[in-house]
Amino acid sequence: MDAIGRFYAVRQDRPAWLVDSGVSHAGRSAIAELLDAGSQGLDPGLYDAQTLDSLARGLERGPATESARARLDLWITVSLTRYLSDLRFGRVRPTPFARAPEELADWSAALGGAIAGDSVSRLVAASAPQLAQYRNLRRLLERFRRLESADRVRQIELALERLRWLPPLGKSPFIAVNIPAFQLFAFDSAGGTGAPSVMMKVVVGKALETRTPMLFARMRYVEFRPYWNVPRSILLSEIIPALQHDPSYLRRHDMELVIPGRGAAGDQVTADAIRRLRVDSLWVRQRPGPANALGLVKFVFPNTASVYLHDTPQSELFAMTRRDFSHGCIRVEDPAALAQWVLGDNPEWTPDSIAAAMSGSATRRVLLDRPLPVAVFYTTVVAMPDGTARFYPDIYGLDRELSEQLRSGEQVP
Repeated sequence: MDAIGRFYAVRQDRPAWLVDSGVSHAGRSAIAELLDAGSQGLDPGLYDAQTLDSLARGLERGPATESARARLDLWITVSLTRYLSDLRFGRVRPTPFARAPEELADWSAALGGAIAGDSVSRLVAASAPQLAQYRNLRRLLERFRRLESADRVRQIELALERLRWLPPLGKSPFIAVNIPAFQLFAFDSAGGTGAPSVMMKVVVGKALETRTPMLFARMRYVEFRPYWNVPRSILLSEIIPALQHDPSYLRRHDMELVIPGRGAAGDQVTADAIRRLRVDSLWVRQRPGPANALGLVKFVFPNTASVYLHDTPQSELFAMTRRDFSHGCIRVEDPAALAQWVLGDNPEWTPDSIAAAMSGSATRRVLLDRPLPVAVFYTTVVAMPDGTARFYPDIYGLDRELSEQLRSGEQVP
């Protein structure tokens, strides 16, 4: 049974939104919220707001049949339920942000409580993302609508839609990486003022070849002086061709062969080694050190795309305006500052101890006391705490794709 069916299964027979003299205060409040859907970046027409408002006014002007009253009552319920659902989860619900069943709101109880307490507006406010960035973008949307800007308004609406995909974060600290902004933001609280405690440049995946995917995961550990286990795609496309031309390639790049399950096997490259690399019975990894592709530290949040944050020896890339150069993982400009923020709850990890771990000789993995939410995200507009807006190019073309999905009504069940 869907949310509307559950609502009608538990409610009384009498109409919920109507009274003998017309539309109840709760019903009027529900229609007013639907009429105001535009302030959330949603189209009031999707929820028949104008039609419901007209029917409600007609009902108040004169008597109506019981069937007409029942239809209006049901219509308000259906429209409000759809609106609340779109506010909570977004209209388009992509797989990377699929919500667990236990997160799905019980709209029947929520609606029933809102009607009984005449608190529809509070229910709507609670259904929208409780994020400072969402609140700031709504204010920005109002301003750019007044300026009649047809492209900037759409960018803001798409940003609001994507924020609705995120699960509730409460007041926990979290990290957000905005792909087209090439920026990382670390927040002490998801519901705070919107001012990040840490902000730095990042390098993301190449637009035409190895895009960084959007995802939501939880950081589990930080690893100092990591090995780089060369991904199979890079091994086949780059490393093996290099070895065929230069058998000393591994030694020169401080790499070694690895037998799965057994460990290091030296850096001697033979025809048999290349054959085994092709069939995945031999791997390649790069030893820890300043020249390591991951730099001196990586931040791991397990996910199906095997994406993580890491240091890089190629610091010159951060001087570029457009920074899509990676194979998909995310390179951070100031890994020491990020490590200090991530490990800030542990008094053992001072700036000096972090510097020592990064410059030491041993690989060290530090488990986080509490998993840290990480959103790798894509919005081409960011509303800054001071009210200013920053707009960015749609480097992966995802705004164009999402806009078309919303126009066509495409929706993931």
